[in-house]
Amino acid sequence: MTWTSIALRLAWLAAAAAPSFAQASTLELAGDSGLALALSTDADGPNAPTAGSQADLTATLAHLNAGLHFGLQAGDSGGQVSALSPLPLSPAGSVTWNSRQAGLDAAWTPWPRAKLEISGSDLFRSESDEAAAYALGDEQLVATRQSRLSATGSFDPLAPLHLQVGAEIVRNAVRNVDVGDGAWTTIATDTQRTFATAQWRLSSRLQLEGGSALQTMDVAWRSSQTASASYAYLRPRLSGVIIPWSTGQWRLSVERVVSDPDTAAFASFAQAADGAGVFEPDHAWLYQAVVNQQLPRGAALSASFSRSVLESVTELGPVGQTQAPMDIGTGRQRQIDISLTTPVQLFDLPVADLRGSATWRTSEVTDPFTRARRQASGETPYQAELDLAQTLSPGLQWGLKGQIVGAQSLYQMSQVTSLSPTAGLGGYLAFAPGPFAVRLEADNLLGGDRTNTDTYFLGSRASGQVERISQGQTTARSFAVSLTRPF
Repeated sequence: MTWTSIALRLAWLAAAAAPSFAQASTLELAGDSGLALALSTDADGPNAPTAGSQADLTATLAHLNAGLHFGLQAGDSGGQVSALSPLPLSPAGSVTWNSRQAGLDAAWTPWPRAKLEISGSDLFRSESDEAAAYALGDEQLVATRQSRLSATGSFDPLAPLHLQVGAEIVRNAVRNVDVGDGAWTTIATDTQRTFATAQWRLSSRLQLEGGSALQTMDVAWRSSQTASASYAYLRPRLSGVIIPWSTGQWRLSVERVVSDPDTAAFASFAQAADGAGVFEPDHAWLYQAVVNQQLPRGAALSASFSRSVLESVTELGPVGQTQAPMDIGTGRQRQIDISLTTPVQLFDLPVADLRGSATWRTSEVTDPFTRARRQASGETPYQAELDLAQTLSPGLQWGLKGQIVGAQSLYQMSQVTSLSPTAGLGGYLAFAPGPFAVRLEADNLLGGDRTNTDTYFLGSRASGQVERISQGQTTARSFAVSLTRPF
């Protein structure tokens, strides 16, 4: 006999009257079994308000798990800063957009040591770019479509050996129309990836993993002119896991990582290129060491060190008589990540859970205009998060969340945008009066402010002649309320 049930979730969120807050409320009805239906709507804000709805249908039948997903979204991204955008921010620049998506995923387990997974999705998004009207004189309408299909098979021919093979196809298409003169451009990318990996457990304390993927990418741009490019990369990967004792794990790995080509960046490059400059997807060799350690009294520590040899870095550089995203050459990057979770005793209250994480990174690339060595555009040298959560009683919980983000600098031909460090503290309170559960949540109740300074130069930054400096400030703050009732 197969047990079935339906889970129905209804959610609604609305922006608050105060411009610095967003609100949310959620109602959930749930049951247990293999068939589930979820419907939801949501919103966020205020610097980048969004609203949307989502429907998910999942089913479990014998050895088959399958799901269908549908969604609609709309929003206004405001004047968001981008490391690859060559357009200056407008005083009231915004990008209003809407999207719809559909997806399918299925997993079939014909026998215990074999599994086949198939997934596909289709996403369509249209947007109206008013910020471009400030810089280019005309509003831009952009339509984007992404389709993806993947299949993965895994099986265990022998007890210590696990094999996995698969393939993925992704197609992206973007069409841009200038409202003023009707001029249009289209750009499409096709990415194919096939891979195979093997995991071999040599003993209870040693495991090896190796594999490789072949990734090919085709990019085509059409307007009054045409441009196309093809890329192919072999992506090998090798790692080893050592378990020195029952509470620890060490991992060493090396792999070649390749990013998908940025379609908007390629379009900007193709329009500006006159035979000078090169555009190439970012790729690098990544060397990584990871240590995971269980500590006394339920604590856990994880630390990693990564070193990347950057073979290609994409930033705004000199292309033709202007600037556009291009390959600015090689570079290097180092990064340290540390995370710690531990229970803590606060006075005579129940034990609380403390989670902290921090990242430090440094990089070095060659500035394409000044030829000086500097940190990569848009990169922050450090960031950290600290979360404290405590259950006071079975129906009462509270928590605090703090975060710190370091300064950032974004480089263009005649402009440098500097974002100041920022820090904020928020929290939540959850309680269950009777059959309902209520959750109040706030982000950046304290802090969250950030200053952005734009320095404009006469001609290229290489001249060193500053024309003017302007400053602005943003605040990221939100408030949410949710109501849940289980059945």
